[in-house]
Amino acid sequence: NLAEIFTIGTMLNIFLPARAGDVYRAYYLGKIKSEKKMKIFGSVILERIFDGAALFFILLFATRNYFSNSSIINTTVNITGVVFLGSMIAAVLLLRSGKVKGLLEKFLSLSPKSCEVFWAKLRVYFENFSEGFSVLNKPLASGLAFGYSFAIWVLECIVTFLIINSFGVSFPVSASLFVLSLITFSTMIPSTSIFLGPFQAAYILALSIYNVDKEFALGIAVVHNVILTLIVSIIGLFSALRLQLKSKNSING
Repeated sequence: NLAEIFTIGTMLNIFLPARAGDVYRAYYLGKIKSEKKMKIFGSVILERIFDGAALFFILLFATRNYFSNSSIINTTVNITGVVFLGSMIAAVLLLRSGKVKGLLEKFLSLSPKSCEVFWAKLRVYFENFSEGFSVLNKPLASGLAFGYSFAIWVLECIVTFLIINSFGVSFPVSASLFVLSLITFSTMIPSTSIFLGPFQAAYILALSIYNVDKEFALGIAVVHNVILTLIVSIIGLFSALRLQLKSKNSING
């Protein structure tokens, strides 16, 4: 169930805005598992934090090993990493400290009666959302989650490397590391369906480091995007059909 729902969610993220696939995952899992939806959504957000941290370390490895003499690139990556990781760590610590909960309690006590229902619901939603981060209380589980995330992104780097080099130009491994990091971070930018725009711009920017023409980089980006979209769509649709059949069988049963 988790694999199918994850694939469907990934497919929806490609075609729908605002990471709608992540919302779908939280809603559907909460429904079929009779679990709090906001708690599952919190775990999805934590998963994204692990992904972002893994990608940053991949990007950091690339800059340290292949552009150690470029102060501009290293400074840019370091600043980005400090802002990204710092904000994520601060957010997690804030969630775990209970200060946000205390702030909501204060608002609840000071708010007029007409707003009490709103603040009370918001407090419940926040408490449920915070439960999604409870895995952080288990260092081994958290370490495994981050390790698996890192391993999966390394496999993505290999796929990117094979796609880039299939165009007959011998690119170093560092090219795939930069491309994957930038195109993944670019998908966080609001765009049209299938990430049209930021995906290609990130590809062009990454390969410009290797003096690749914009037209050639755009061609590689289009092929990569098409391959990614087709594979995820085929598996996602297959998974959606399986879930639909399961639900029908359970109703008939």
